[in-house]
Amino acid sequence: MMGQGVMNLLMTGTPLAMMAHHHTFADTAFVIQWHVVGMFLPGFFSGTLVQRWGERTVIALGIALNLLAVVAAALDVGVPNFLLAMTLNGIGWNFMFVAGSTLVTKAYAPAERSRTQAANDFMVFGTAALTSLSSGQLLHHKGWQVVLVTAVVMLLAALVGSLWRASHAGPRSRLRPRRRPRRPARHPGLDRRTDGPPRRSRQRAERPYRYRGRAECLSQGSVMTDGRQFPASTDTTASKMLRTGGREYHSLRKAGS
Repeated sequence: MMGQGVMNLLMTGTPLAMMAHHHTFADTAFVIQWHVVGMFLPGFFSGTLVQRWGERTVIALGIALNLLAVVAAALDVGVPNFLLAMTLNGIGWNFMFVAGSTLVTKAYAPAERSRTQAANDFMVFGTAALTSLSSGQLLHHKGWQVVLVTAVVMLLAALVGSLWRASHAGPRSRLRPRRRPRRPARHPGLDRRTDGPPRRSRQRAERPYRYRGRAECLSQGSVMTDGRQFPASTDTTASKMLRTGGREYHSLRKAGS
């Protein structure tokens, strides 16, 4: 927000200040051209700097570049000073804007995304509109030096806010992450469905001999090992296995005797 405000404050007031100090239109256009280059050319690597150094470090670097721009503009009103000041101002704005936009995405919960982004855009572009409208009035009534002092005050406010948030965000980053709750133990014969009553798995329904003992099968009358006919409604797979096991048992018994 402050980076956008300082950039608009100086960018709007610089052409008026250069014309007031009797510089040509070509010099003014040349200064603004390099200001635009400084605004957007660092975009090719500013994101990499944010990932490597962190958002707050890049914001502090942008504030430092803007302060150097103000110092260069305050030392002299020649074309080289305006050129250096506006180029540094464009680079500093890029660093502050990219790093600040990245930092905003980490400052809210997913449910607060729309409201936070709307509030951030309102404050950023509202500040830009306010500084654009007030830059000419400050230059006309107070002079170029007052415009520069206003920019310094805004940059110091941004620096204090960045350092204050960094001191409060430090201990939170060292907190241990919350552990995920453990899932309750699941019975091997039940599905993983948690809503409603438990249901038997398909494997248990298809292969009951794995889950029922032989005594249970015999008590239900589904298997008979003495060669008699068993009911057709019973599970043929379980019956066949138990019947085969019974024959092997009798054959081994006869061979042993």
